[in-house]
Amino acid sequence: MAEKELPDYLKKVDKTLLQKKETKKAQVKAEHPVKHAAKRAAHHVKEAVRNIKHGKRPAQKRKSLGETWDELTEGPIGTVVYIILGFLIAMAVNEGLKPILLTDMPVVAVFSESMVPTFEKGDLIIVQGGVPIKQGDIVVYDAPVYKYPIIHRVMSTSAEGITTKGDHNSAADPWLTPVSKVHGKAVMRIPYLGWVKVGSYEIMGLV
Repeated sequence: MAEKELPDYLKKVDKTLLQKKETKKAQVKAEHPVKHAAKRAAHHVKEAVRNIKHGKRPAQKRKSLGETWDELTEGPIGTVVYIILGFLIAMAVNEGLKPILLTDMPVVAVFSESMVPTFEKGDLIIVQGGVPIKQGDIVVYDAPVYKYPIIHRVMSTSAEGITTKGDHNSAADPWLTPVSKVHGKAVMRIPYLGWVKVGSYEIMGLV
């Protein structure tokens, strides 16, 4: 038996109901992301309120290593940081070179202008130990009147010790240095790097 065709007015009603149904579906579909985002925002607000009640601070953005370093090295505090860092690096290098260069003082700074033009104040000198000392060598040794090691040229040697003189000085040093006070011979010069130690000693009044 063939199905009877709906009258025209029922067809219009059916079509209208179908359009309304489709429109409602579209609205629900469009509103779903908005509702979801609103729920997430409400959750974050509740979480923030809960943290405040319990004395917790909101999480702050972590600073990068570069940003932290820039803050530490700004202004007068930055100068102190660089001095401390320079000391730490110098100590690490010094300890590492001791067994290689066979001396307890492999890296020293030039504290005066007594060796100009051979060495300038603020130069960093690499010292080699365990080698024979002869006339004309530049050596690093402990002097009886200074709190830092002296870097001068050997003028003469004897069984009792060595006599020394700065290249820029007009007279030889007024003391005889026992060989036991000599740390080694200067074998390499690095300009300017000794200023960290020289500057800090001057600030502390040690020179």
